[in-house]
Amino acid sequence: MKDTIFLLCVVAATVTLLSTSRLVAADWPQWRGPQRNGVSAETGLLEEWPKEGPRLVGKIGSGYSTPAVVGQQIYLLANQGLDNEFVQARAVADGGPIWSTRIGKVGNPDQQPNYPAARSTPTVDGRFLYVLGSDGDLALVEATPQAYREKGRFTPPDQPDRGRSKAWAYPVVANGRLYIRDLDVLWSYDVRKP
Repeated sequence: MKDTIFLLCVVAATVTLLSTSRLVAADWPQWRGPQRNGVSAETGLLEEWPKEGPRLVGKIGSGYSTPAVVGQQIYLLANQGLDNEFVQARAVADGGPIWSTRIGKVGNPDQQPNYPAARSTPTVDGRFLYVLGSDGDLALVEATPQAYREKGRFTPPDQPDRGRSKAWAYPVVANGRLYIRDLDVLWSYDVRKP
């Protein structure tokens, strides 16, 4: 009898854990998602939208950057005008600001293609955020909800002649390497611990 009760408790606990794990939203740590395929594993989403659309939770920034979502934070690049491009962390719950830090300029109004705005999507790999600014600088930032903590910044060598264009690639971290594309140049950096 005790074995049966114990087995029922184990089954009930397992079912509870499995059912609640489905309610937890998956991280989206980089452009095109966790598997880099644009496929979301989210469940429990609306299968039909009301006439006025889904409930608006908030408007977050300006620019073309796709957000990276990890845990309870949204990380993205945005801009205010042409002289202020910034990386920011926002709360998933309501889109409210957590921190924001200027990383450079966005571009000029004559650039081609003609849409000067923040473009790159930050990539989150464990504790770190890889941020590529429009000027081509790459920053390594500790991904924390408390504050912006830059751990390094550099500009890749031999930048391509962009003319009036700006960088707008997405950093990729895979197999201990950091990949950055800028026009016709692809850089690969070893980011593993020595």
